[in-house]
Amino acid sequence: MANSMTAKLILASASPRRKALLEQIGIQAQVKPVDIDESCREGEPAEDYVLRLAQEKAAAAFQLLSEQQRSEMVILAADTCVSLDHHILGKPEALADAQRTLGLLSGQNHQVYTGFALMAADQKFHQVVTTQVDFREISEQEVAV
Repeated sequence: MANSMTAKLILASASPRRKALLEQIGIQAQVKPVDIDESCREGEPAEDYVLRLAQEKAAAAFQLLSEQQRSEMVILAADTCVSLDHHILGKPEALADAQRTLGLLSGQNHQVYTGFALMAADQKFHQVVTTQVDFREISEQEVAV
């Protein structure tokens, strides 16, 4: 990666949570979200999906840099999804979607996949982290809140 004393980090994400997590560990980043097609491909496993999106986001952000910036900057991109029984659950777009998702997850074990990619002028690194989540039974009243 670029020299850690001079490298500047670009977070290729609009997620305030990702920025806050970096700040919690003392890392400042420029936020530069990119617009890519985040559609899941037919039959694409969750692990492959989040890794592909992270890599595409990093590459798209890198392409927006000047030659000078490419030698000085490091791009961090990530994507996360929830998978239940090998089916990717999309991001809820409305309250009803969120409530339906909570109902599906109630009492279930599911996986949360996060793919991330780091890209600098001379190196690339990527990885997927999987978290197993045991979700307790929740009542309809809890879902409705």
